[in-house]
Amino acid sequence: MKDFLTKVFGWTGSDGITIEVFSVWHFLYLLIIAGAIIGTAFILRKKDSEKRKKFLNILSIVVLCWYITNFFLQPFVTGTGELNIDKLPFHICTLMGIVAVFAQFS
Repeated sequence: MKDFLTKVFGWTGSDGITIEVFSVWHFLYLLIIAGAIIGTAFILRKKDSEKRKKFLNILSIVVLCWYITNFFLQPFVTGTGELNIDKLPFHICTLMGIVAVFAQFS
């Protein structure tokens, strides 16, 4: 079961850093994401509604484009020529790239 959970929630980069479910790197990654969300909230808190909506629309489109680009360009960057199945939206992080667009535009 641990191997399955590591496969679903873990990641190992080419530099050898492994992000597992409860590792220091995983918590650091979550802290950076939380900081970005809180920072965006502070930046947008005094803006009018139209500017906030425009910014969040652009941000959600950029996140979706980043996910699609990452998914399709990754085989060329690594030189394997194969699509990485781990980039499909099975992980919470990759799923949120798609859900953000649906949440913003629905």
